[in-house]
Amino acid sequence: MQIPGSIGIAPLVLAVSLCPSAHAQWTTRPLSVPRSLVGMATAGSKVFIAGGVAGGQVSDAVDIYDDATGTWSTSTLPSPAFQLSGASVGPYVLFAGASYGTSAVYVYDTRTDQWSTVDLAQGRDQIAMVAVGSKVIFAGGGIFGVGLHNIDIYDARLGVPGDPTAWSTSSLLHQRSDAAGFSVDGHAVVAGGDNALSTEPWIEVFDADARSLYETRLSSGFLPRAGTGLGSLAIMATYGGGITRFESLDIYTGAEAVGPTIPVVHGLAAATLGDRALFVGSTYQLNAIDAVHVYNGVTGQWSSSDLPAADRALSVAAVGSKAIFAGGIDGENVLIYDDGMGQSYCSPGVPNSTGGAARITAQGAPATAIGGSTRLNVSGLPQGSFGFVLASQSRGLSMPALSQGRLCLSGTIARFSAPGLILSGPTGSVSFDHASIPGSAQAAVLPGDVWNYQCWYRDTNPAVTSNFTDAVAVLYQ
Repeated sequence: MQIPGSIGIAPLVLAVSLCPSAHAQWTTRPLSVPRSLVGMATAGSKVFIAGGVAGGQVSDAVDIYDDATGTWSTSTLPSPAFQLSGASVGPYVLFAGASYGTSAVYVYDTRTDQWSTVDLAQGRDQIAMVAVGSKVIFAGGGIFGVGLHNIDIYDARLGVPGDPTAWSTSSLLHQRSDAAGFSVDGHAVVAGGDNALSTEPWIEVFDADARSLYETRLSSGFLPRAGTGLGSLAIMATYGGGITRFESLDIYTGAEAVGPTIPVVHGLAAATLGDRALFVGSTYQLNAIDAVHVYNGVTGQWSSSDLPAADRALSVAAVGSKAIFAGGIDGENVLIYDDGMGQSYCSPGVPNSTGGAARITAQGAPATAIGGSTRLNVSGLPQGSFGFVLASQSRGLSMPALSQGRLCLSGTIARFSAPGLILSGPTGSVSFDHASIPGSAQAAVLPGDVWNYQCWYRDTNPAVTSNFTDAVAVLYQ
């Protein structure tokens, strides 16, 4: 039986139905303050839902979900704000680009649970924010609808956000506001946007040092409106000729592919959940719709799924095996899609050189130990760090020599270290058929088995060392 390594990304084709894991499910819960037009960001195991508009008033409320513990908490922005963009790097969560064009960047330190405020070189709204390597890029934005060239760059390696020497500036090749900002395989992508009464279909790609590599546009001439990364592909929802459709661009080869066309959609948001890209929006007239459009990076198929309730102008963020939808105009609830399996333990892991702790989560079909498969997703690794997954049927707790982390396995430990299974940070994944466990003498996963998974990885913090993610235990039935 073949044991695949990291999942490849297939060309885009159209499918007729979504085939999630058999155990995937939707749940809902109310926001602490019902509100729309929120900003969202993921930092380690946490999703932040910041600001928004509540009852006609701008809100300073923040809801925080911690996927490692399954708990919710609240916080308060330094100032009320709405339509924020968000990103995270190391221990910091940053929000900027509030609709009234402030220069303020609201910074949350996950170690102290404290907020602070710093200023961009130029105040503006509708900023595209992307985290790449140790940096957060604040690209474009506008003043009264006029797009700007401005780029502000924060580098967490150079200092805390309040240190002016940790900041620098640059320029987009084309000025624009309301562009889509997202990461693709360790690169930052700024796509589409507006400038006064014109649109800007340009796609600019930056490396991990925030240096502009090139600029291009789709051969269709369509305008990117939202996007997310999957493997080497920039998966985008685009608009042109009175239609909305999905297109992809391979940032290395320039190869393009066209996906399905959907009714004209406005207020689009996108996120990557494991091996899938998710898109949600509403009609151009802001009518509520309940469809989530899904691209499966393994099969190359597009499909759609239904939200528990129709809504408009939702935002979305992914953490672990969950997609969190919030801030719709019609809804008071957070909508949570969970495609995970297993139970995390030894959480959180020991913080690494990024300032945060790395995580491991599992996806698959645990109800079918025979004939099924498991995908293990690792996040929060240092940029470019080398690592591999460990597996054992026994839990443990030890502190290996020359490591800063905790080994949470014991007994016979399998190493997923064969060619094709090695991980390179900041994120990575491996999958395997249940008929054959990589690095293990056991022939297959059997019904009733409990397997524990953890990732070991190298780090420099500040000396050369190693560390571990938390661990996840999966019961196969």
